[in-house]
Amino acid sequence: MRPNTKFAVRREATRQELLRLGLTRFPLKGYSSTTIDDLVRDSGYTRGAFYFHFPGKEDFFLELLRTRAELRDEWWRVARDPGIADLREAIVATLAHLDTREDGGAWLLLIADFFQTVHEQPEYVEQLRELYQQWLVELGAFVAVLRERGFARTDLADRALGAEIFATVEGHTIHRALYEMPATGLVDMIVRQLQP
Repeated sequence: MRPNTKFAVRREATRQELLRLGLTRFPLKGYSSTTIDDLVRDSGYTRGAFYFHFPGKEDFFLELLRTRAELRDEWWRVARDPGIADLREAIVATLAHLDTREDGGAWLLLIADFFQTVHEQPEYVEQLRELYQQWLVELGAFVAVLRERGFARTDLADRALGAEIFATVEGHTIHRALYEMPATGLVDMIVRQLQP
């Protein structure tokens, strides 16, 4: 390998490790309470390394959201499993799949925390809204799979129904976190929204 190639490989490895640290460390204290020092503490990386790769915490967090989207892959395909017999089973299987890859809604709370911190900075709000549109595309793909199987209603566009699901999940998650409510009822709510 040429010296410049070695440097580029090391630089990308550092960037990926910083992203991995962010994925694990933001959920511990929340967006607004997590500092750059918290992100790099005990990692062998410095604040300088962080700022070499990212202009600031806001840009880093948005990059984490993009990284999480890449890691999710095509999660909606779970509902295509021929062993799933109905809408309820499809939702339960999909939520179980996401729970093994996500972290119980912690990121919905982090995103709310991020928004509260940057709500007066249009460049970050706009990027968050763009990510939201991408999430709706994913949810629209989930709805399309359910419709292919005859499990979901057809009176709304895929993305519109996906937006309703997103709002339900987000509201349920935040309600549960704020008021320490048990995690019950979500599947029933989604079934009622989607059933033909």
